[in-house]
Amino acid sequence: MSVDKFLLLLDIPTGRDARMSLLDSYTLSLASIAFLAGGAIICLAAVLIPLIRAREFAYALIVSVQILVLLIAASGIIQIGGH
Repeated sequence: MSVDKFLLLLDIPTGRDARMSLLDSYTLSLASIAFLAGGAIICLAAVLIPLIRAREFAYALIVSVQILVLLIAASGIIQIGGH
């Protein structure tokens, strides 16, 4: 489902009207999920640098693939099993 359809379906305001809904519980829960998902990417990126310096290239490759998968999933480029 695209973002536009999602916002329309749930009647979520955008633009200047969105400021009033920031304290809404639904908006806060979505923001917290986005924050936690972004935190995983940041932590994996922080681990990647020492792995490369230690010449642990196999582990660095695994972490790089994990970061790539998380970024692709977060961007919504690939849509599998949508309604």
